[in-house]
Amino acid sequence: MCKCHINWGRFSVSFIFLFFISSSYSQALNEVGEWGGAIPFEIVPVAVANLPDGRLLTWSSQFPNTFDEIGDGYTYTELFDPNGNNGLGRALGMTLTDTDHDMFCPGINNLADGSILSAGGTTSERTSIYDPKTNLWTRAADMNIPRGYQGNVTLSNGAVFTVGGSWSNGAGNNGGKAAEIWSPESGWINLPGITGESIYNSNDLNLESQTNPLYRVDNHVWLWPAPNGKLFHAGPSEEMHWIDLDAPGGSISSAGFRADDTYSMKGTTVMFDIGKILKVGGATSYGESYNSTTPAKNNSYVIDINVPYPQSPTVISAGHLSESRTMHNSTVLPNGQVLVTGGLDRGAVFTDVGARHVAELYTPSLNGGSGTWKTVAEMQEARTYHSVAILMTDGRVFVGGGGLCDNLLNGCNNHFSAEIYSPPYLFDSSGDLAIRPIISHAPESSGYNSNITVTASIGITEFSLVRFSAATHSTNNEQRRIPVSFTGNGTYNITIPNRELLPPGYYMLFGLDNNGVPSKAATIKIGSALPLEIANENLIVDMQFEDASGSNALDSSIYSNDASIVEYDDQGSPVANAGNYSWTSGIIGGAIEFNGLEHSSNALIDIPSSASLQTLDEQITVMAWAYRNSAGSTIPETGKVANVGLFSHDYVSTLFFGFHNTLYKWAFVTNNGPVDLYAGRAPMDTWVHMAATYDGNTAKLYANGKLIAWKELSGTIPFKDDGSLQSHFTSSGFYDERIAAELPSYANGSGITDEINGKIDEL
Repeated sequence: MCKCHINWGRFSVSFIFLFFISSSYSQALNEVGEWGGAIPFEIVPVAVANLPDGRLLTWSSQFPNTFDEIGDGYTYTELFDPNGNNGLGRALGMTLTDTDHDMFCPGINNLADGSILSAGGTTSERTSIYDPKTNLWTRAADMNIPRGYQGNVTLSNGAVFTVGGSWSNGAGNNGGKAAEIWSPESGWINLPGITGESIYNSNDLNLESQTNPLYRVDNHVWLWPAPNGKLFHAGPSEEMHWIDLDAPGGSISSAGFRADDTYSMKGTTVMFDIGKILKVGGATSYGESYNSTTPAKNNSYVIDINVPYPQSPTVISAGHLSESRTMHNSTVLPNGQVLVTGGLDRGAVFTDVGARHVAELYTPSLNGGSGTWKTVAEMQEARTYHSVAILMTDGRVFVGGGGLCDNLLNGCNNHFSAEIYSPPYLFDSSGDLAIRPIISHAPESSGYNSNITVTASIGITEFSLVRFSAATHSTNNEQRRIPVSFTGNGTYNITIPNRELLPPGYYMLFGLDNNGVPSKAATIKIGSALPLEIANENLIVDMQFEDASGSNALDSSIYSNDASIVEYDDQGSPVANAGNYSWTSGIIGGAIEFNGLEHSSNALIDIPSSASLQTLDEQITVMAWAYRNSAGSTIPETGKVANVGLFSHDYVSTLFFGFHNTLYKWAFVTNNGPVDLYAGRAPMDTWVHMAATYDGNTAKLYANGKLIAWKELSGTIPFKDDGSLQSHFTSSGFYDERIAAELPSYANGSGITDEINGKIDEL
């Protein structure tokens, strides 16, 4: 006989279903928990994310019930209200969104402001952001590398990191999925130091039985911001890694192996305590079809990343599950337990044969040991490939989806439904709902390394923060549980730790009593995103002129194209400390100042040719601030304002960016002809900003942010790279290739010209 409690789902169970689940009543509910009845959806929920108001956002693909490898730019979404239908939960109906993005199999992030970022998938370069205030998706910057099935994670600074994910626009588009990082201000920036091939090894390739293993080995990457400030890669490869995003272009290094575990595609990881990650199951192959036979694993491990970088973490066995499983989901609970739901007994796709209905619950050891596993109540529906699970603010767990196929694919079943699991901690020993502590007041937001005051029931013995998260394809890199210290009783003073433990975003604050019963969560926004400070691989030279002294100008790009300030006398002999330049204040911080003149030049900034500079031959953008003094910038013999080269190479043959008298000038040659853009009127005795671009088809010239000239032309720029001075790149003039007979009579013999009389900054 069913004992019904209105708010926890048993009234929604049909008479027929009562017989199906009767076995779960043979054990105490405070031991096995309880599943509610199936809740109908209009879509197959293949992805899910927490929203700040407690609702869940779910979506499928360009279809509500299947997918296509070639996207048409639509996505079906459906909101879920956990409080709907008298607390049983209700799906609110599907909507069709056109952001030119089919968001099937993307990387997902819960951003610092509570919005949801979905990157890649079927429309594999697109990024879309869901605003929970407007309930609308909007288009964001495209990724540089099209991808799907990748791993995304929100970093401690609030930026988004992604790597891997060969699947994109068809199964043949494999490999080469290097890392990128995103912020709202920067869009996506490539990280060339972290390649897609860095996250797997030859053993993984040998184990993956897919016809083309490159299609799978870089999928669904497990990524965890670590307490030491670095990013930890936990798998699915057998080899773990540290990722250093402070290094120019990013870097990745081995963090050792996951004990005796092997490649574990479609396994799961979850952070259940500070720096402690539980890895569960998986298989040594993704599964190429419905009848693939690679057996699932029943192993689990605790990976302790509370170590200094780059030390390898400690990995211990966490024991074996009762049932092997892959394509399952793992969800951390407020008390640190981890619920494992669904999955299959083998690596296979689009099948429910071998589905695991029984859920399992992991309880960590209090003394750092292995912990324990036990089986809990069974679901009524199979939740296999394309199923999801996520913790809700009331302490229950949403589990839904599975399938997303056309029902003609080898008997594949679509699961247009979800089920809600009430964990054992919600029941007392009599099988009744436990009396829960109540958080009656908590702040809406908090900063880091601070204290907050919370009013709640007397007798709370533990507080924990669980980050709002998002899941698809058995991957949820956003969820983490962090226990927090506190003082008080009834009125509690809770310490909020640093952003290395709590990446910025929304968190569920739970209070637990001495029986382990959690409150419903108070929702707190913790921290905010920081401006992204990371090197851009597309930035080849970045001269900020903050050097202040000496004869070198450091390049702040990742390529270290550092420059020397060189001086020559009027006969062309090198000299030093001749007083031709000085360090001074600029438009931003420092600047460099010269006192030269066209054909009376004695100093310039010399940047030797390099492999990175040679890549500018097909596309180039150059910009600088310049301040030209009216006094000293006129050639006495002609009465004309002198020309000034701000960035040049092998001129007059190849490239010049600067001023022609009072005009802005952008000139270069390609193998298809020359470009000579002269335009505007450049004022003296003030800072002006100048920029020029060439994208392989069109040259453009800008002055103070306005487009002033352009020309269409294709081809490559023939930069020299022969070690001669003409192969160098220069600023404040250039090495003159002309012979004396081609120069005016008043020219000196230094061998350089077009030096500025004034300042240069931010080149």
